[in-house]
Amino acid sequence: MSVISKLRQKLTGNTSTGLATLFVRVFGAGIGFLSHLLLARLLEPTEYGVYVFAWTIVVLLGTFSGIGLPVAATKFVATYVDQNKTAELGRFSRFSVFVAVFVTGLAVAGILLSLQILPNTLVEAIYRPALFVGAFCVPLFTLTEIGKGLARGLGRNVIAYAPGFLWRPILLGTGVVALYVFGVDLSSGSVMRICLLGFGSFGTCAGFL
Repeated sequence: MSVISKLRQKLTGNTSTGLATLFVRVFGAGIGFLSHLLLARLLEPTEYGVYVFAWTIVVLLGTFSGIGLPVAATKFVATYVDQNKTAELGRFSRFSVFVAVFVTGLAVAGILLSLQILPNTLVEAIYRPALFVGAFCVPLFTLTEIGKGLARGLGRNVIAYAPGFLWRPILLGTGVVALYVFGVDLSSGSVMRICLLGFGSFGTCAGFL
């Protein structure tokens, strides 16, 4: 194969991957928008506000608990792959997961302790169920972000962005509709449980594929 043919093949592969990644992000953004419209229609305004507040806490703590590892993973994994350092790649992956589990464990303990000791004047009763479930979403959110960084370093951009942009809003919307159809009273706590079961378990597994 000539140099020009190899270059053309490489450029074609990068273009197709870039288009697939763009499709995932744009299509996922649309699904996410529709899922929030669905939540706003099916939930009471107060419950929807509590859910948004609880999920914001999850995103903030989950992002800070990563302590920069998702970004570092993209850089180091790509370097290790280029240099064919599989042992270093494995050690970095295990180290990232260990640190994330440790830091997010502290975050979970902090949330649960706050819910126990803070009075209702600071944390009202309506927020407590959603925050309780949201505490267990924090480790899964952080692990998924690290999985995204690892996947990007390996050049698997579609796998990197699919959990957050596609699977989470799809599973969230599907779960909410299922509860509504079966006559289950929708609340911020039940929506957070859907996030825990759907986004957490499946999103984390997909992020480390």
